[in-house]
Amino acid sequence: MTNYKTFKVQIIVASKNKVLLLRTNKTRGGFWQNITGSVEKVDENLNQAAFREFSEETGLVLSSVSVSTDPDSINFKAKDNSGNITICGTLQKLPFIHNFVDQFNRSIEEHTYLAFLSHIEEKDNYLSINTNDIIIKLDPNEHDQYQWININEIKEVNYKHDSNFKAFKCSLSYLNKHYIPSNI
Repeated sequence: MTNYKTFKVQIIVASKNKVLLLRTNKTRGGFWQNITGSVEKVDENLNQAAFREFSEETGLVLSSVSVSTDPDSINFKAKDNSGNITICGTLQKLPFIHNFVDQFNRSIEEHTYLAFLSHIEEKDNYLSINTNDIIIKLDPNEHDQYQWININEIKEVNYKHDSNFKAFKCSLSYLNKHYIPSNI
């Protein structure tokens, strides 16, 4: 095992009662996962890595970012690939860290984030999000398909790696506490 630690991020993207899953392409295993990636630069912090991975793996382009009084909760706006929809949301760092050794024998510390897409902004109007209207652009070198799944339908078998499911469960707890009305 290497003497240094690699820092990774895992982002659960949710809107209302749905979660976005990406399927890795066949050369990468063909399994479903949350957004994942590594801190790539020496001067890149975890929050920056989470936003970069969020944009790279969905194609959603950040147009503004504002930090609230809680440095682990960041409000953002992003344009989808049509360029016509501005999505507003919050990136929240969650208290779930997964430590493991990967297939390359690297020591990994993976931090979990929740990207909650709250509404669409159109001129001076705020509209409810329909996940079918959000155009996700996948990088074919990494993923070949995406789907929005109802949170009540997600099971451990939806994920190849148990850390992905554990991160989802952590985010679900946070979602239920802060975003999702009890009648959904």
